[in-house]
Amino acid sequence: GDRAVEAYGTAVVFQKRASRYRRLIASLNFVGLAIPLTIGGIALANLLAKQWFERMGYFAGVLVAIQGVVFLWSVIANWPESLDYSAGASAENIELYMRLKTLRAQIMSPPLPPGFDAAYASLIVRDDDQIKQDFRRDVGESEKIYGYRAALLYFQEKCFVCKKSPESMNMPWLWWKRCQGCGGPVDEFEGSKRQKSGHNGHA
Repeated sequence: GDRAVEAYGTAVVFQKRASRYRRLIASLNFVGLAIPLTIGGIALANLLAKQWFERMGYFAGVLVAIQGVVFLWSVIANWPESLDYSAGASAENIELYMRLKTLRAQIMSPPLPPGFDAAYASLIVRDDDQIKQDFRRDVGESEKIYGYRAALLYFQEKCFVCKKSPESMNMPWLWWKRCQGCGGPVDEFEGSKRQKSGHNGHA
């Protein structure tokens, strides 16, 4: 496949992951501060009658327990490290995409400049190394489709499966109505055939 297209699509996938981890960590930090500050502020101001304050304390305890479970999940899943990797991988793949696009343009407009072969070989080694690192991060099928669709949309190229160029990032909700390559809509005949077969290759 086209390495520039693949690098761009991968950058989009990890950019989306990084945004998700930022939201999760920000939400966790906010709730961790909001609950005790709210309870403490109400207690200090003595704004509630005793019975209502006791009831609120009960619900606050439930919220704190839920927060504790989510915090434990974040520690086990290592959200900060995942955020750090996703942000770095997105930036690295964007740089690779830009360099690969430049080299592709040079190939399409000969003669090749001096030192092209060495620069190309070095970039391929770097791209291969990044692909191996990204592969270890368990990129799911739905993420691959999302990234591939984003790349096709950006480059205005056609999907290798349905042979269509996406016009937006919108994809059908039902899996059997999606192209197995780019996630775009398939015709009714193909979609019904896939539904009857029960084949589902996507998340």
